[in-house]
Amino acid sequence: MSKDAIKDRCDVFVQLLAAYEHRLGSFVLALVPNWSDAEDIIQETKLRLWEQFETYDPKKDFGTWACVIARYQVLAFRTRSARSRVLFSQELVDRMSQELTQTDAESDARSIFLEECVKKLTQWQRNLLWRCCVANYSSQEVASQLGRKAEAIRQALFRIRRKLYRCIEEAQQKEAEQS
Repeated sequence: MSKDAIKDRCDVFVQLLAAYEHRLGSFVLALVPNWSDAEDIIQETKLRLWEQFETYDPKKDFGTWACVIARYQVLAFRTRSARSRVLFSQELVDRMSQELTQTDAESDARSIFLEECVKKLTQWQRNLLWRCCVANYSSQEVASQLGRKAEAIRQALFRIRRKLYRCIEEAQQKEAEQS
């Protein structure tokens, strides 16, 4: 394999891992309640992901593939820890794993719909949403910045959230009808 091919492979892996790192961490933490143990498992999983990246099919969801590998790492951890700790039953881990994978896929779809719905907002609405939800300013701070009343900001934010909720619901219904 040439240096360029190796670099390209590394770049793709890093981009995919960065995009799904939060999902992977949430998945492991849901199955392993101890944060320290979960961090160790996440690191082991990342190593396994890299080692097995050649077998990854780019047509499939990287997040789901990563969670399957993480599940095996959790099972290996459980085997190593079985004598010293009280752990979830295998049946519970399997059920939680299935539900989390399904929930993650639904969450990913909602995130995509949210992104599209936010694009439909006016510039002023996006600015207000950014100030309150990303920059984490209070409605009082935003009101002061924009020369408006805090109650007006809260009402505008309520209307924006309701609009986004409806937009996401409509997008989900359309997708369900197409499936």
